[in-house]
Amino acid sequence: MISGEQIREARLKTGLNQQEFTKEINKKYIQYGIKNKAGDVVQIRNTSVSNWEVGFSEPDADTIGIICEISNTEPNVLYGFKKSHDHHDSKVLYIDPETDRAYSYAPTDEDPRTWDELDVEKKEAILIQIQDAVTKTRQELRKD
Repeated sequence: MISGEQIREARLKTGLNQQEFTKEINKKYIQYGIKNKAGDVVQIRNTSVSNWEVGFSEPDADTIGIICEISNTEPNVLYGFKKSHDHHDSKVLYIDPETDRAYSYAPTDEDPRTWDELDVEKKEAILIQIQDAVTKTRQELRKD
């Protein structure tokens, strides 16, 4: 679940008010060609940002990515996983736009390295595991 307070903090970090933040999000929708089910480019209203910040609603996965891009904030922060200086931080690596599920990496007792400390081969292996998990989850959801 996305933290409304974290969305607010991300917006404030940009120095934009809610209306300006909305305009920036809408520009990104146009830039990336993000469309709704009717095939129209998505555009949010000024009240959307307010509703997210107070917890009345949540942005979808595409919008979360855009908020992160605009505010230079990692998705795991928006989900309320604060960065600490502990080596057991988790890092959201992928948010599936079809299911809105987040997939993350977290160090274990077996391998206490953070994501940034892993070598390329280990990162690739983890990303393949995530791809497999996304595929499996989508298949299971389609069965229901």
